[in-house]
Amino acid sequence: MSVDFAAKMWTRLGTPKEKLVIGMPTYGRSFTLSDRSKYVVNSPTSGGGTAGEFTREAGFLAYYEICDMLLSGANYIWDNEMKVPYLVQDDQWVGFDDERSIRNKMDWVKDQGYAGAMVWSIDMDDFNGTVCGSGVKYPLVGAMREELFGVQRQTVSRDIEPADIDWESVAQNKLVSRPPTTLPPPERIDIKELLKQVSRPSKPLPALLEASLPENVREPVIFCYFTNWSYKRPGMGKFTPEDIDPDLCTHVVFAFASMKNNRLEASDLNDSGDLGSFSRIVSLKERNPKLKVLLAVGGWAFGSEPFQKLTENIFRMNGFVYDSIEFLRKHKFDGLDIDWEYPRGPDDKASFVSLVKELRLAIEGEAKSSKDAKLLLTAAVPA
Repeated sequence: MSVDFAAKMWTRLGTPKEKLVIGMPTYGRSFTLSDRSKYVVNSPTSGGGTAGEFTREAGFLAYYEICDMLLSGANYIWDNEMKVPYLVQDDQWVGFDDERSIRNKMDWVKDQGYAGAMVWSIDMDDFNGTVCGSGVKYPLVGAMREELFGVQRQTVSRDIEPADIDWESVAQNKLVSRPPTTLPPPERIDIKELLKQVSRPSKPLPALLEASLPENVREPVIFCYFTNWSYKRPGMGKFTPEDIDPDLCTHVVFAFASMKNNRLEASDLNDSGDLGSFSRIVSLKERNPKLKVLLAVGGWAFGSEPFQKLTENIFRMNGFVYDSIEFLRKHKFDGLDIDWEYPRGPDDKASFVSLVKELRLAIEGEAKSSKDAKLLLTAAVPA
């Protein structure tokens, strides 16, 4: 299973390519190696990696924290098969994306004709350009913009030309790879017996690579998630709406709103009000009128249960739909992003579809009656 396979499965099942935005991380996943001498991909681990100084979550590091590790003696290793890097420092193993891998992925997005890139999250890039060493602000998100729009990245000084960091030179791999000393014995596979176990469809399915959809003719998009807890990070990790470059992304998604009594509401006391995060992030449109700002509801920590309770009753769900439109208009958002992570089983999946359909119908009806620009409706879906 890969993102390429999953994206093609979504389009095979009817999703237009021009509506499929591919997720890109500005973070890394870290693990603690069970044996420091065994560090190649698929080596055994004892759990998540050490929490970062600023993100403070085991198994998870912002890109600027990864840069700090690379500049402090970590070994950078490029996986040529997957076209992505990872690092090893003592017993810490971190998989991540850098400018090189991001550019490879943008080439793939363009070649395949997908809508663009989604970034989780804008506050975990080297947003000040002061950590990774190149002087480039937003090196990862900026690389996406360069590849999709041809817009050069900004630097901390006019005297600095934006350039990618050659991590293979900066953080050279000084480790000696040690393959496993014992390999499992070879196993003979009976192909005839194996084929008997494969269930065949009653009628042939269309080829996965079948070009049955129109080519992407829209302008590319970059969706950047902003997390409303990033202001709580200490020191240089602190990130506020004012730190966002309004020209960096085509869409900014505010994460996350919550639900109370099956109604949309702010998840943090600092979000609402005249000087709250809602109004501060929406005000970015004053500096870039083309920017669209959406509100996301849900998220990983939010879970499925609130969505399940919401959708088990049609009247409750309809109340949420129309209240949400009013909420979005009141706070001047341009749309709603549904982050139900994730519907499981046929009941959840049917409820998710019903919710999206009700929202879409209500949004289209409201736009016709109000004569306002139609609100956007997006959803975070798994690969």
